Amino acid sequence: MHTIAPPTVASRVHALRRHLPSLAMSSGGRGLQAVVVALALVTAGCDRATTPPDDDDATAERIISLNGAVTEILYALGAQGDLVGADVSSVWPPEALALPRVGYYRSLSAEGLLSLEPTLLIGESEAGPPQVIGQVRQAGVRTLLFDAEFTATAPADKVRVIGAAVGLADEAATLATRIQDEMNSAIADAEAARTRAGVEPARALFIYARGPGNLLVSGTETAADAVLRLASARNAIDAWSGFRPLNPEALVGAEPDVILIPERGLESIGGIDGVLRLPGVAATPAGRARRVIAVDDLQLLGFGPRQPVAIRTVAEQLYGDGAASGAATGDGPTGASGSARDQMNGSGQMNGSGQTNGGGQTNPGDRAHAGTAANGGEAPGSAARRSAGEAHGAGEAVGRP
Repeated sequence: MHTIAPPTVASRVHALRRHLPSLAMSSGGRGLQAVVVALALVTAGCDRATTPPDDDDATAERIISLNGAVTEILYALGAQGDLVGADVSSVWPPEALALPRVGYYRSLSAEGLLSLEPTLLIGESEAGPPQVIGQVRQAGVRTLLFDAEFTATAPADKVRVIGAAVGLADEAATLATRIQDEMNSAIADAEAARTRAGVEPARALFIYARGPGNLLVSGTETAADAVLRLASARNAIDAWSGFRPLNPEALVGAEPDVILIPERGLESIGGIDGVLRLPGVAATPAGRARRVIAVDDLQLLGFGPRQPVAIRTVAEQLYGDGAASGAATGDGPTGASGSARDQMNGSGQMNGSGQTNGGGQTNPGDRAHAGTAANGGEAPGSAARRSAGEAHGAGEAVGRP
């Protein structure tokens, strides 16, 4: 009588390696969850920590991260020793800054990537150009590229995908559960804080800036739009999706109560005073009240392990300290403690002094939506995203349009 032995770690890893080249995620809102299932089927039962590897598995993985949140997740999983390079968005944790840089994730070079002798590339599906990704694959490098998703479950799903791909599914499951619990708590606390304040969802305008000459405004279906919704706010721009160049008439018509901007963008235009000098801003309720919130770029837009902290920070600035009541502790994936504002290392500016307008939120009332298309409606989101990408410097963080 013959028995069938269970698959070894080696066979499962080799199966994973055969399947990874095809795991570029499809659109439709289920990409991350779909790849979690696919990778789980390949790696089920694999325990790299306790099962002796075969000889041909002894060589360590050599990973290049093409996304700041991916890098952050790899560090959180303890897989940073496998990293041999990263794109310019990989700015957290600080140790990641020492990694060799492969450039901006949409403007990669096959020669630059292959010079680091990677065995695996991990990033989002917009990494490219496509011909470069194709050249790297032809060279035998496995790639895991997935669609960016901006949902309440996206950070945890992303952790599971990456953990399965690098043989740390168990560690990823633990981390993902913790992050999901923190996400659920942050979202609930934001809604509760707004309810206690007795106000309607704040109308917020997100500005993406890289200097006064590179200003974009977020419509719907972006990471910024998702953060606002998760923080119990609403996007003041709902007449288009994606990013478009800032248009003074559209901005004034949106009548935002508050402006949300990444920290690096705020610095690039001269701080809060620089925001108020932008065309049209001074004529808005946000401009008149100097209501500007600045949050760390990667934390705000990366949808990685620290996303719950970003949601709390935004909600705390909008509706008061009650939104930070359940902030992550030192045991969480962020390794932070205290209020959400404390965790931001000085971010979350409001009124130039970190103070809200008397602690109360102006009821936005029934305002007309911004229906004026930026630049006459001629600038599609993809073109705006490209123009923004071409202007990014070496310190660029993930989540850019």
